[in-house]
Amino acid sequence: MNQESMLRPFLQFLNREADAGQTAMQTLRDKPVTAWAPYFAVRPGWWSYGVFRAMLSYAREMFDRDPRVALAITTFVSERVNDLEVIPDSTVLGPFIRGLAWKEHANALFMLGEFALAAAAAERAIGIFSGTPALAIDVAWATLIRAMSLHELGNTGEALDLIMKTARLFGEHAESRGYRVALAVCGNILVDLQEYPAARDAYTIARTLAEEQNDPREVARMLNNIGQCSVKLSEFELGEQQLLQAARLLSEQHMDSEITRTVIGLARVLNARGQLEAAISAFQNVYADFLHYGMVIPAAQILVELTDVVTELTGDVEWAHAESAKLAATFGDYDVPTNVRAAMAYMQRETEAARSVEQVRAALDYVRKFLQDLFASPSTAFAVPA
Repeated sequence: MNQESMLRPFLQFLNREADAGQTAMQTLRDKPVTAWAPYFAVRPGWWSYGVFRAMLSYAREMFDRDPRVALAITTFVSERVNDLEVIPDSTVLGPFIRGLAWKEHANALFMLGEFALAAAAAERAIGIFSGTPALAIDVAWATLIRAMSLHELGNTGEALDLIMKTARLFGEHAESRGYRVALAVCGNILVDLQEYPAARDAYTIARTLAEEQNDPREVARMLNNIGQCSVKLSEFELGEQQLLQAARLLSEQHMDSEITRTVIGLARVLNARGQLEAAISAFQNVYADFLHYGMVIPAAQILVELTDVVTELTGDVEWAHAESAKLAATFGDYDVPTNVRAAMAYMQRETEAARSVEQVRAALDYVRKFLQDLFASPSTAFAVPA
């Protein structure tokens, strides 16, 4: 039997599984993850490699849009992936889908700041992948997530060692995408160490690689990072150009959480120039666009960040209340869920009662965390803290 005839059944299997995954996701995409389990209870055919792979692909789509939804998906998959039947005639796909479930779970946890849990999930993925030599690159990807998590937990030395190890492995296997991501992660750590010139260099190379790989989302993300570094280096004109370009690209890719960071960077540029009103206007424009397109939660997040960053920059508690009250009033012109409206009302009350910048920012942080939770469970009621 020649190699082609041996591969044909396996490729046919993968094609069937891809079709099954696509069919399942047509049903699941518009349902909350909490409602997925009953579908699997009555559809034994959905307990398959293809459907689980499709769910994890969907989780990746949600990382930048709704990370809480991504976490709900990876939790659902990782809790069930061991119940999949053994893949016929394959010693790779079984450990691959199990390791992938835990790797993506680590990714989702990392994005939501659960760094210790992310490190543990990544270590579990590494253990699963490591038993299969063909999955060496997957080991590297999981190791990269573990390194990022360790850095956030304060173990930067070990994190950098792991990143250099993965970068070498990606290079040896001509895995240019992995090499690019390792550079970006290295840049993030250098930013935290306030090594902004070196970080900008790393991001610049990563952006070039992303362009070569035709990855517009990563081009936008790296340009945003480059612009933030320029601002930190007081190169405000250059930083503004880079951030404005990043904002346009991020908007095209619907990367809402990244847009918020861009707007904050632009506010710092304009404030450094003595143009605080222009900074406020930049926030207001993004806020209005989000409301216009029905993106209520991102609009509320922009309102929180606007109040927070300008309170930080000015130390003006009275301004914080006046500006947030004025912008929150515009919610009255839109169909806003009751829980979001309640959170905005709480923010107004707390900023009005606050007597210090610290009190204002504590209230804003409480609302910020609530809005993040809404991505996973939009019906969550807003509860005033005790």
